Amino acid sequence: KMSAAPCEKKWPGRRRPRPRSNLASDGDIRSGQNGFWGGTMTVLADALSTLYKSEVDTILEQRQREGPPGPDDIDYDNGDGSSGRQIPMTEDERASAHGDRFGRPPPNVARSDERLLALQREVALLPKSERTALSKAIVKNPLLFVNCPHTKMFLEQGGEDFDAASTARRLAKYWESRRALFGDRMCYAPGTMAKPVLGDYQQYYARIQIIMEDPNADEMTRYDARRIIESINEHKVRAVDENLRRMDECIIADHEERDNEVAAEQMMKLSAIAMAMKSDNDLKLQFLRVEKMVEEKAAHRMVTYFEIGLRLFGPDFEHRRSMALDDVEDCSELLRLGLAYVAPYEDNFGRSVLIWRQIVVDDEEEEVNDNYISMARLSQLGITKNHFAKVMWNALHAAMERSSCRKNGFVILFDRTKALSSSNRAKFHSFAQLIVSLVNCVPLSFRAVHYVFGPNHSWRDIILSWELRVLGGIFGILMKQKTVVHVESFEDLVLNLGVAYGISSNNIPATLGGSLDSEYCGQWLTSRRGINT
Repeated sequence: KMSAAPCEKKWPGRRRPRPRSNLASDGDIRSGQNGFWGGTMTVLADALSTLYKSEVDTILEQRQREGPPGPDDIDYDNGDGSSGRQIPMTEDERASAHGDRFGRPPPNVARSDERLLALQREVALLPKSERTALSKAIVKNPLLFVNCPHTKMFLEQGGEDFDAASTARRLAKYWESRRALFGDRMCYAPGTMAKPVLGDYQQYYARIQIIMEDPNADEMTRYDARRIIESINEHKVRAVDENLRRMDECIIADHEERDNEVAAEQMMKLSAIAMAMKSDNDLKLQFLRVEKMVEEKAAHRMVTYFEIGLRLFGPDFEHRRSMALDDVEDCSELLRLGLAYVAPYEDNFGRSVLIWRQIVVDDEEEEVNDNYISMARLSQLGITKNHFAKVMWNALHAAMERSSCRKNGFVILFDRTKALSSSNRAKFHSFAQLIVSLVNCVPLSFRAVHYVFGPNHSWRDIILSWELRVLGGIFGILMKQKTVVHVESFEDLVLNLGVAYGISSNNIPATLGGSLDSEYCGQWLTSRRGINT
């Protein structure tokens, strides 16, 4: 359900800190369905978009009460001489960023998740007669295994010697005793359960997906999980369509009120919306998964994606819906230099590795070898930021063809070993903005970027670097948490990427100490041409 007016500005950007407000006025989650997972489908389907705006409203109200941000907030540089501050991340966001950066959640989160899944499996195996009260608690609160303090208490009991089977029995006995002591009304009273927020629903959806694919779960549990996921997906796709229709109506209404011809920008936006609406459900679901099932953000991401495609490849993109070989003919020099390409293998966590090289050097550079291009040469060839964007688009969509990448996302390995003087700040800022726009609109989950400066740079230079401050303004605080800076020797770099981040040597270019030879990029381009012919 949408509380905002059709043309009201939506709340873009990252998830805000958890609010104290409740989804429902009485805090109770009612259901007319029976069964172990009963009542979760409608609850989850309606909750996300409303809760998202509720979270934003709450944090804004809190900021009004507390005044301006304190000194602990993080500064950033906008790249145009101005600066600003960003709201610090919540603990959940830090844990999520840690998982993206290292490919696995923090140890305490991983342990909790593992125990919760084991506990859910064992609860499902209990005889129905033993889990009657517990089953009713799950019907009343489908998020019982996500945010219920009673469940968390049992998870922590026993320390390191956790026994899922005995914990399931004790949890069931606890609810039976509670029901016998207080009766049904008081046992499941609204105040008993923690009030769910957006992150709880997102975690629950992710865990249901894990259960659906868990070979250790019994067949009935997997069936119930699949039924829930399918129902939520169907509802969310309809919600995306509704958001797209509202966006379309807003532009048309604005045109009618102004009584003027629709500008070229509006026409392009309308074309992008039309392309998004005509997209198949699988693509809409892919955008939803990237945006953690928040339909408003998924709809806006889709429109931005198609809009950038139209800007880069022209009106024909509306009919083809994909990039053709002719679209990158004017990018041959950037392709030859290996500006962006996909490494041959996934990392240890199933994520694709995108190699991004800084190929541009200053005009004052005494020796510009065949692996780099000067600013003067770029201007001479008429190469603009759009050509850079086309090459990045090509690489991202090559990664998108992998099912593992659509599921697990991608990481960027940015070769920044060549120095760039401050005289080219504006051009770098312009290029970076467009590249980040691409990364933030494709239907793939961006996980982390490894910024490789190499041993020739000092930490002092990196910390004081205007470049990182500019990137902070473009990327935002969440992107900063996903950024890893490397200034070690290439030998240590390869070791560190492999051990800490799961990126093996055969995905690291030889120029950075890995075993991926320089000929691979040319072979990759040849194979791409073969696929597209």
